[in-house]
Amino acid sequence: MRLTFQDIDHFLALSDARSRHEAAASLGMTPSALSRVVQRVEAEFGLVLFVRHARALSMTKEGERLAFALRQMSTGYAVATGVIARLRGDCEGRRDAKQLRGIGNLRNAPILQRTGP
Repeated sequence: MRLTFQDIDHFLALSDARSRHEAAASLGMTPSALSRVVQRVEAEFGLVLFVRHARALSMTKEGERLAFALRQMSTGYAVATGVIARLRGDCEGRRDAKQLRGIGNLRNAPILQRTGP
């Protein structure tokens, strides 16, 4: 199975939210649909990314590291599509600012440095 950019955006929204319900509402989807996205992301990477509690989720260290890396990827993709749009004379690009979740989170760079064994 391959993840879509939408799966990644949904995963990042959940990683930024205080609850699954808050993230789902901000994305216009149900909490159960968002849970299925999380299950797909976890299955794709073979990692547990969230610890499930009775009424909440918390990210594992692996989840935090993956969120950081996916934010960088998402930001890089948005920048690349913006460059391509400008080269073609199209000012809009393909991704809007709402999808650039990672730009403000680059201060988390030390998380990636701890990904070794």
